[in-house]
Amino acid sequence: SVTLQLLITVLSTPGTATLSVTEKIGGVTAKAPDLSVLIQDALSITAFANPPNIGQQRAVTLQWNTTGGSYVTISPGPNLQYPAGTSSAVVTPNQNAPQTFYTLTVYQGANKSSCNVTVNLCSPIINAFQMSPANALLINQSIQAAWSTQYATQITMSPPLGQSPFVQASGTQSF
Repeated sequence: SVTLQLLITVLSTPGTATLSVTEKIGGVTAKAPDLSVLIQDALSITAFANPPNIGQQRAVTLQWNTTGGSYVTISPGPNLQYPAGTSSAVVTPNQNAPQTFYTLTVYQGANKSSCNVTVNLCSPIINAFQMSPANALLINQSIQAAWSTQYATQITMSPPLGQSPFVQASGTQSF
């Protein structure tokens, strides 16, 4: 009597895998009955948005990881096929809605698996605004403005600090 241990890795592709074992000892051949293994849950996808909250006119990166699969699609999207496995794509959410819901689907033949990712479109927030010096000014003395925002692409200052009332979303300027 001989005991053998056989370790087999089956690819994570959905469907049925068949294992056949044939034994040859001293010119005599024996075949064990075929063993069928059904792989049902091998096709899967997980995904997230980076960052999940953005301001208007900003893009977001959707990142995913699949088990199995040939390609990934993103809906809503441009009807492209992206690589399965660990990958990402840059998308621009709907600018007229507070949230955009993406469905990422991984395909393997006729089989598919999906997951959903939500991206939130946030209103601009002023995090900080400071003027220095904060005390009374002398004639012809300069003052420095410092500001920071979140989810903004640009801001306006009134009266304008230069030629245009538009300035960067975060920064400093003397006047």
